[in-house]
Amino acid sequence: MSYMRIAPMVVSTLLVACGGESGSSSVPTLDFTFSEGVRGAETAPEISSSAFMDSMSLVLNTRYTGSLPSASILNAEYASESAGDVMFLLASSDYFQAIDLKVNTESLTLTGNSPYGTEILFSEAALDEIFTISIQSYDPEDSEFSLLITQPNRESAGLGANEYLVKLEGLLVVMCDGTIIGSGPEASQLIVNWTEGYVLTEEQRKINFSEVEDMLFAAETKVDRGDYDEGISVVLDVDPVTGSVSGSVTSTMDFDNAGVDQCVAYNSVEGQVVL
Repeated sequence: MSYMRIAPMVVSTLLVACGGESGSSSVPTLDFTFSEGVRGAETAPEISSSAFMDSMSLVLNTRYTGSLPSASILNAEYASESAGDVMFLLASSDYFQAIDLKVNTESLTLTGNSPYGTEILFSEAALDEIFTISIQSYDPEDSEFSLLITQPNRESAGLGANEYLVKLEGLLVVMCDGTIIGSGPEASQLIVNWTEGYVLTEEQRKINFSEVEDMLFAAETKVDRGDYDEGISVVLDVDPVTGSVSGSVTSTMDFDNAGVDQCVAYNSVEGQVVL
């Protein structure tokens, strides 16, 4: 498995706090309202159900279910039925199974990079534009999955009343004992609840805000992961008018008897509230 396949696993755990507790009974929050249109559609359209088969043609507003053999790839095609945004949501029956979603057009490649069994991709679509969809398993076990193709909406994404899905892009740099061991572009996503003061990672772990200032929040914690200790720092600034965010995610990992003493993973990010 390549370094850049492992890198999202580092980043996606950067906000993890044991049980999601910050150690304080008072959690700082940010009280504001996003401009109209940032939040996205609330409810899902009527969704049909169908079985997924390799090389099939897919239809909008349909949830497909199927089985993915270990270390295999299934492919399908979707022709957009109208111009507008489309959301592709892949979910494994076992959350910790490693399956990936990739969506291609003539001019665009979208790749899910969560190390866990849930991925959401978004794209603009022109009328009759062709999307080639691949579902790949890296897991040694067979995977049961569902693939939903629909217009973007908060209900299908499973968001709570004050939760927002934030897509991030950045440059990930990993350094161990002062030496850079890898770097590259990194895309990820978070769920943020500014009103109640917490973040949910891609593995659905929760961490409370530790401090806020203006439209910026910081979240910091330390985690005992058994064979190493991890110090975590997340800082994000938000523009309520546009829904854009910027900041950084940093993980400092201290090891015993691992060949290295300390590794630091730093991701300078920009992104957007999409729902």
